[in-house]
Amino acid sequence: MAGASDVGAMADAVEVNRGVLDDMRPAPFQNGEWLTVREVFAFCVSGIQTKRDNFVYGISRQQVTNKINAFIGLDRETRGATEEAARIFHDSRDRQWAAAHAVEFDEEVISAVCYRPMDNRFLYNHRAYGDF
Repeated sequence: MAGASDVGAMADAVEVNRGVLDDMRPAPFQNGEWLTVREVFAFCVSGIQTKRDNFVYGISRQQVTNKINAFIGLDRETRGATEEAARIFHDSRDRQWAAAHAVEFDEEVISAVCYRPMDNRFLYNHRAYGDF
């Protein structure tokens, strides 16, 4: 088998051409029983509700860091900045931008999470930023 890596293919390989959004089991392998969603994804509820996903989630740790630091860096004394902070944060019944803005950035609360099945992201998982 190690020799197959030299040529980039195994002798009995099956070519599979499919798009990114095609079924999990491509046509050459659609025989037998399909796995259920519960079998593939045993963990299905995280319990995190942010009400501001576009703000506190990111595709990289650095992206989350940049978004939170930009928010915290807005000047509370400038009217345009406070309006921008409120727009970015998206206040809810339980969390308001001013309380989150007053909290110092903490890199330790950035967590690697599974946002949706097969969609790994990073979350700024601080109590002041998430609702439940």
